[in-house]
Amino acid sequence: MIHNCWVVAVGNRHDFAAMAENMAPFDNAMADIYSARSGLDSDTVKQMMDDESYIGGSDAIEKGLADSLLSSDAVTSDEDSPAAALRKLDSLLAKANTPRSERRKLLKALTGNMPGAVTDPTGTPSAADASPEILAKLDAALSGLVLAC
Repeated sequence: MIHNCWVVAVGNRHDFAAMAENMAPFDNAMADIYSARSGLDSDTVKQMMDDESYIGGSDAIEKGLADSLLSSDAVTSDEDSPAAALRKLDSLLAKANTPRSERRKLLKALTGNMPGAVTDPTGTPSAADASPEILAKLDAALSGLVLAC
């Protein structure tokens, strides 16, 4: 789906008018990116965003908004996958009142997306080889979860 910038806001009519004005540059930036990527003119893209257009895979490729379709054998619903484990870990850390920024740092460290993260020879991130500082932070966050339960 291609749409304009969304936001949740609270306030009076003046606050909402200001919020609408503040959102316009984001809509324009998004339209510029979609237009540059697809080659569609800016007015067409802005109309698609205003219409909250749903775009199927083949249509997205045709419009230049995607490179290719993902083959069905590449899609998994394996609840034991590393991605599923990271989502579960993030959820547990959130329940332990670990701030989102700290959760992101810990998860990045575990997945090797942070400088200094260690991976095994196959390129697979290894939590066991993470720095002692990261493991201590993770342990502290998880121990908070044990107390919360």
